[in-house]
Amino acid sequence: PDFTLWSAGMHIIPAFTSPTYRASQPISWLHGLFTSHAQSEWWFPEVAISPGLNASNCWPMNGSSGAIGISVARDISPQSITVEHVPRHLSLDSRSAPKHLEVWSPVLDGMSDETKGMTTCFVFLSEMFYDVLSVDHIQNFPLQQQFSHIPVIIIVVKSNWGNENFTCLYRIRVHG
Repeated sequence: PDFTLWSAGMHIIPAFTSPTYRASQPISWLHGLFTSHAQSEWWFPEVAISPGLNASNCWPMNGSSGAIGISVARDISPQSITVEHVPRHLSLDSRSAPKHLEVWSPVLDGMSDETKGMTTCFVFLSEMFYDVLSVDHIQNFPLQQQFSHIPVIIIVVKSNWGNENFTCLYRIRVHG
């Protein structure tokens, strides 16, 4: 099962999430045809934990690196992460796909009010490389370290495929 569906009660933790890219113009000419203003208000991190895989329907994280923090509804023992990106032949800019990613989990004293009880200690769970050139645009990565009772997953994008302005996260899934 996917433990990070927004519709199932999961949520984004702003303290562990990078800013959203705010374009002065649409991310693509196609997107500009369907919006009345350049800065779309539907771009928010929750898009990355919602079903759907349509061109330009991603969360554009500011820059070529950053992070998204996801709180799961209950403590889990994550086994793998799935990263989805629109197929390259349909992509408006495949350079915005994530490339080098890491998975971390904070060691928390108690999870309330987003940041209360947080410590600066993090547990490394895995490193992965999303291959935008692969035939498979939905790629699953088994975690290298496995722990139980993980309430928060942080996906750190170390680099993308060359877009310096933003990195598009279409969908992230956590399986356990």
